[in-house]
Amino acid sequence: MPKAKQISAPYYSIGQLRLDHWNILKGECADLSHCRKGSENEKKIKTKVQELLNTLKIVEQYFAFPGRRVIEKLNGGLSRGEHAALANQVMLITQQLVSDTNRS
Repeated sequence: MPKAKQISAPYYSIGQLRLDHWNILKGECADLSHCRKGSENEKKIKTKVQELLNTLKIVEQYFAFPGRRVIEKLNGGLSRGEHAALANQVMLITQQLVSDTNRS
């Protein structure tokens, strides 16, 4: 019986994974900031945002910007329910990562 073909990873570099996760996080945080407090949709999106932040916390330990401390601050904002501020911070960080303005 032939072996099943293994599916390769969708990312070829940590940089691709990192930018993709930041962009997904940006969209999820924007959605979260528009959710009604206490709704089922808010709970679902919060879970997704938490998962993304947990993954990024692991990845960001290898990068100077934004780094693990910023991820911890974003986690704090999520736990306090500061969804609009969280969305704005993530949007700014993502813009800086995509445009490389953090390097100048």
